[in-house]
Amino acid sequence: MIVLPKTSSIFCFTSARKARSSVGSPVPCGTCAKRPGALRWTLIEAGSKRVVVATGGLSIPKIGATDFGHRLAKQFGHRLQDTRPALVPLTFEAASWSPFVPLAGLSLPVRVQTGQGKHAGLFLEDLLFTHRGLSGPAVLQISSYWQPGTPLTINLAPETDLRAALLQAKAHSKRKVANEL
Repeated sequence: MIVLPKTSSIFCFTSARKARSSVGSPVPCGTCAKRPGALRWTLIEAGSKRVVVATGGLSIPKIGATDFGHRLAKQFGHRLQDTRPALVPLTFEAASWSPFVPLAGLSLPVRVQTGQGKHAGLFLEDLLFTHRGLSGPAVLQISSYWQPGTPLTINLAPETDLRAALLQAKAHSKRKVANEL
């Protein structure tokens, strides 16, 4: 979503492929620039303190998501932040992940954290092992905070003193340690 500065006019922008207003009726468009992929526009006189342009995002190009909103913001001189994935699972190369594939479908509560200071994220949520990596609420949440090269810490037993639990099991159980885990 982009909020443009105070204006007395509302510009209805459309991509070069679609020429429709926000209510779905066709709108004749002028052209901002005569080059392929240029933005098209129509000027509608109206009073307004702000203009909000909701354009979607870059997340899924297969369903038509584009960089239209970013190009529009740049055209008006807005400062943009670098984009990166968020609310996404963590996937791994098949060879690296193969020892964990048998855990696919397993879900457990975890503590996951990354970053420091204002860039820190910490969540106590469920984690889901999948055939390609990690997912679930904890991983989807932390993906908004994780930066490449930054450590990601996952505590698979956040509310359990594992040392004490294993010592107690050793003293009172006839099961193998691997079964206790």
